Amino acid sequence: MILQQLVNGLTLGSLYALIALGYTMVYGVLLMINFAHSEIFMSGAFVSLFVFLKLSVIMPGWQAFVTGIAAAFLFCAVLAVVMERVAYRPLRRASRLAPLISAIGVSILLQNSVFLWISDQSLAYPQAFEVRHMRLLGADVNTL
Repeated sequence: MILQQLVNGLTLGSLYALIALGYTMVYGVLLMINFAHSEIFMSGAFVSLFVFLKLSVIMPGWQAFVTGIAAAFLFCAVLAVVMERVAYRPLRRASRLAPLISAIGVSILLQNSVFLWISDQSLAYPQAFEVRHMRLLGADVNTL
């Protein structure tokens, strides 16, 4: 049981580290906190989910999964560029408070767009790979 929780903690901690790395890189380069960074991450997850659901009926699960991840990368890149051009670039020379307020506004806009057009409930990602169970050092660990 403790090993399973260790694996779960490492998985969740890796996601937190990925998001924190993005925050740190943006702040290090632009000296601005991008509050919408997490919403870009969320948007990519939804794009990946929808592409996977559409393609999983016509191709194997792993190919649909990889295509969904690639579509999410592309969508997130385009979303970030549009966001930077519209909300952040015009405020480059402004005081430090103006880009901060703009970042909070973009964050709220993206959150509420997802609530409006997709759902305000959690959506589960379907199984793309089979669940494998293994016994490791006396503990049950699975790939779920």
